[in-house]
Amino acid sequence: MRRWPVELDDNFKQMIKELGNAINEPLAESEKISDVMGRIKGAGYDLFLVL
Repeated sequence: MRRWPVELDDNFKQMIKELGNAINEPLAESEKISDVMGRIKGAGYDLFLVL
């Protein structure tokens, strides 16, 4: 059984970073997502998207 925190090797860290970038890029470029997030923030809410 694994115990936390688990040390991650550099290769796995790089793959996770690439995955984050691959997910973030299309989200950041979406006008629809940007519009909705802007309206949410404009209403005074903080917004965090966690996958």
